Amino acid sequence: MKDIFTIGEVSRLFQLKSSALRYYCDIGLLTPTYVDPVTGYRYFSTAHFERLNTIKYLQTLGLSLQEIQTFVDNRDPVYLVNQLHAQREITHQKIKELQEIKQKIDNRIQQIEDALSQQDIGVVKEQIFPIREMVVLRQTIPSGADLELFIRNLENSSKLQSAVFLGKIGMSIAKQKIEKGQFDFYDAIFLLLENEAVDEAVQEEIPGGLYVTLRFQGTHAAASTYYEQLLQYIKQKHYEIIGDSVEVTHIDYGLSNNTNKFVTEIQIPVITS
Repeated sequence: MKDIFTIGEVSRLFQLKSSALRYYCDIGLLTPTYVDPVTGYRYFSTAHFERLNTIKYLQTLGLSLQEIQTFVDNRDPVYLVNQLHAQREITHQKIKELQEIKQKIDNRIQQIEDALSQQDIGVVKEQIFPIREMVVLRQTIPSGADLELFIRNLENSSKLQSAVFLGKIGMSIAKQKIEKGQFDFYDAIFLLLENEAVDEAVQEEIPGGLYVTLRFQGTHAAASTYYEQLLQYIKQKHYEIIGDSVEVTHIDYGLSNNTNKFVTEIQIPVITS
């Protein structure tokens, strides 16, 4: 039976990179049985196998090399249990974060597929919405303006990363302007939140309840005609507008170069007479 093994042989036996084994030696996690004084080659024995198994196992549990070294040097089971308790909490947090990411992906898939179906385009509907959270930047914005600078200002005020903004930016017109039929300027730009942690000072609620809604092909620049259609519907139904509009583009230049696929939705909160 072979007693001495090269780094390459140990690498193959344990499916570890030779560079990793050399690093373990450099930091004192492994001590070679023998180092050739001429070539500098390092050799190991079967006595290292149990230690390598322990290192690999604890790495799969997420422990750092420093934590692993402390354990294998002292073999203290109490220390290991404490470290595993801490690692379990870290793992729980990672699972929670991954579940939130999955939910965001599911929501975005549903939103895009729903918009691509082109169902109910141009049709006024009445929908119940839950309370929604947002960060908002209240500023007068012309309806045809390039929104990129305003989005950057919103990003900076919320201290959120650009990655969370895709498909969740919205515009709003104040209740009083909607009632007067003034649709040339927006009064706010906002970001719908999905469990993102933000400063409560910039976080607001979009009230839940009954909304009169309409989807149309196009972006915010084309919205005024559809506001008029919604306002006419609200007057015919003798509904009362009770808040600012919520206007979200589900598909725009961020997702498609084909303007025929652009879909925007206007939502106006109302109460029935």
